[in-house]
Amino acid sequence: MADQWKEFDQNPITHSAAHHLVAIAELHEEFGYARVSDVARKLEITRGSVSVTLKGLKTRGLVIEDERRFLGLSDIGQAIAS
Repeated sequence: MADQWKEFDQNPITHSAAHHLVAIAELHEEFGYARVSDVARKLEITRGSVSVTLKGLKTRGLVIEDERRFLGLSDIGQAIAS
């Protein structure tokens, strides 16, 4: 099974991070917006856990956050979520 996975440093994002991107995409599709609390509820994890993961995703340019703290996906983030 180990040969099915790339080395960690070669993976574009972790499995968990991919779930966060998909959750944001699904929330946008369903409600037209996504917030940290919405992602946490959807993934059944704490807001703090979501914030930690989102910090890395924002730094990598995959997730964007507007002045109202609504989350969105960059083009690359959307492509990964799809």
